[in-house]
Amino acid sequence: MRYTGIICLLLFIQNIAWAQEESPDVRIAKATIQIRTQPDSAAGYINRSRAYNDKDQFDAALNDCRTALRLSPGNPYALKQRGYAYMGKQQLDSSKIDLTKVLQLLPRDTMAWYWRGLINYLQSNYPAAINDYSESISLHPEFAKAWRNRGEAYYWSEKYDSAIIDLSVALVYDSKLQRTLYTRAMCYYYSKQLDLAIIDFTAGLAADPSQPDYLNSRGMAYYNQKKYDLALQDFNEALRNNPKYAAAYVNRGLYYKNKNKQEEAIADFTQALLSEPDNLDALYNRGLVYYNLKNWNAAISDFSRIIQLTPTDYETIGSRADAYLELKKFDEALKDYNFILKALPKDAVTLASRGQCYVKMGKNELGLKDLNDAVNLKSKSVLPLSYRGNYYLDHDQFSLAIADFTEALNINPKSFDPRNNRGNAYYYSNQYEMAISDYSMVVLLDSTYYAAYFNRGNAYKSLDRNEEAIADFTKALSINPTVVNIWRTRGDLYSKLSNYEKALADFEEALHLDPKDTMTYNNRGLVYLDQNKAEPALKDFNEALRLNPMFTTAQINRSEAYLRLKQYDLALKDCNEVIKREPKNQEAFDSRGNIHYAKGEYDAALADYNTILQWNPKNVNALTNRGNAFLAKGKRQEAIEDYRKAVTLEPKKLGGWFNLANAFNQALQYDSAIRYSNEALRYNSRFTPALNVRATAYYYQGNIQNAEKDVLQSLSIVPRSPSALNLYGMVCTQRGQPDSALNAYNWALVVDPNYPDALNNRGLLLYNTNRYKEAIADYQKALGIQPS
Repeated sequence: MRYTGIICLLLFIQNIAWAQEESPDVRIAKATIQIRTQPDSAAGYINRSRAYNDKDQFDAALNDCRTALRLSPGNPYALKQRGYAYMGKQQLDSSKIDLTKVLQLLPRDTMAWYWRGLINYLQSNYPAAINDYSESISLHPEFAKAWRNRGEAYYWSEKYDSAIIDLSVALVYDSKLQRTLYTRAMCYYYSKQLDLAIIDFTAGLAADPSQPDYLNSRGMAYYNQKKYDLALQDFNEALRNNPKYAAAYVNRGLYYKNKNKQEEAIADFTQALLSEPDNLDALYNRGLVYYNLKNWNAAISDFSRIIQLTPTDYETIGSRADAYLELKKFDEALKDYNFILKALPKDAVTLASRGQCYVKMGKNELGLKDLNDAVNLKSKSVLPLSYRGNYYLDHDQFSLAIADFTEALNINPKSFDPRNNRGNAYYYSNQYEMAISDYSMVVLLDSTYYAAYFNRGNAYKSLDRNEEAIADFTKALSINPTVVNIWRTRGDLYSKLSNYEKALADFEEALHLDPKDTMTYNNRGLVYLDQNKAEPALKDFNEALRLNPMFTTAQINRSEAYLRLKQYDLALKDCNEVIKREPKNQEAFDSRGNIHYAKGEYDAALADYNTILQWNPKNVNALTNRGNAFLAKGKRQEAIEDYRKAVTLEPKKLGGWFNLANAFNQALQYDSAIRYSNEALRYNSRFTPALNVRATAYYYQGNIQNAEKDVLQSLSIVPRSPSALNLYGMVCTQRGQPDSALNAYNWALVVDPNYPDALNNRGLLLYNTNRYKEAIADYQKALGIQPS
């Protein structure tokens, strides 16, 4: 990763002449008189050249020096003035030649050492500059500028401790020496002594609060201390003082990028580029933001501009290749990766990236070879191991994936992706507690990493730790509210918990973000089915299938909606289409069996359930539904056997225990019915179907007190349950409370006007109270609904 902060060091190049008592013009006039009176003397020309240098009239100075050297060949003073003039004209090599000759003739000339040191510094020859400044200091130990300049040479050599010493000495001799305090602050900054850096920056700002460099650099120090608000204040102030200050725009852009304010970051990087069109840091970071926003083409454009400016910037070439890879432009990606590997054949990260490219192209053998070679290079980067771990994860080789991610974490325990992905490997291998441990470490390292909250929520969900799961999904959405999958997943969990209002609200938000998300339409349809709202469910399944006519799950669910609406032909049509398309789709056979069951075609239903169980004898739904079909045919023992198998396979599935208890109730084996109801209630004491079955068993055992207790508890949970209201009517009848019984039956029939048991029981109560016409009406209606 390139260093993204821009520190602008404005080199202060001193006036090349020392202070003179008289003005240059006066000295030029006097030297001209001297030349006229002594035309064969070099002295007048040397003095006038010095004055011309002080006025930055370097060509005139050079002419005088040439004349002086013609009159006095090798004159060191003439050579020195010519060296200064060459420096002023930025002809540094010529200047250095002259100053070197001066030092051969005058080895104790402090200023000649100083100026040659400056030339070496400007040519980035820092060791030579340091040597020259050291000679100057040895001749003149209190020469503050020499201390300062040697300190700056140490600074650019990244020898920060030596630089700090020299700059501190310079400040002792001249506390107001320009840029010295700033450079020392930068030394502290780069040597990670941030508190001391801030002290120096603040001292500089105390002298002049408007200095953009000091503000920008102090902002970076605050930024690295994670004092982001203070950093932002400094960047803003720097830009108020200099609205075209590219470095401050870049650094503020980094602040916004860190705060996930990507549009603001792009705006600042763009503003920096308006001031400096070729600012590499602005281009690179804007490219990274575009990359993170999945605007691959814009990222490629920025990276390509950098590569045009610096053709061997391999890091940027790698980033461009990664963007090409995301666009599935494999040839372009491979071209970039190969270009890097030609120059850097042992670059493990690029080798691993090329391996990923081959894998995405379907060339797994080549991809795995590159990944293995990259790992074998023993890079200090976690990426080769992380990428190979991802390969194993994608190919369901979870133990190998976990091993690679673990080794990556041994290299860098604070790396997010390997830890998060190891959590995924644990999750998919059903090691949910281990997954939670990894996800928890990720959010501890970075509380804004929303994917880890989402993943941990899924792990909690798998352990039925639903409140913790919802809390994590909610936290993930507070960080990034634009991820459709998180809204949908939380909605699914609310649905599972029967909190349909919140589930529907989450699905609504998901569809607002993506009106074409077929899975959300499907899942919202399921919520409507759970609420017995078949018509809106049908509408959602239709929309899902309009968007994706081959969406098998939605088509099977639509068959269920048709079934609820008793549109059996359409329901069968959906199932048959799926089975024709996918001849071994167990869900389609199960749904078709349910349709036959609803039509009373029990043998056809049994045929479908048997087909499933031939393929998968442990299919719990098929076992349960076959049990229902057996029970409907009066084959209670076969039904009980299927229900037993189902609860053995999934003991926490409450419906299985309910079915078993209900079958024993119908077989008049009430003790067994009570025992299996208790099993269901052991897992969930508020499971009303089990309470109702147990109440029925108690009722027929003559234990009216326990029956009443169970049915009242059931009604406290679901007050409008027709079966519980019917049971309560039966209990009241046994207690000799006909009015209460009639009221209970009436309410049951308000909720479900076609409930045959309530019609029969109310008919019997009306008959026993001599209300024969009303009784006959109830019996007739019940027979019309359930002739048997």
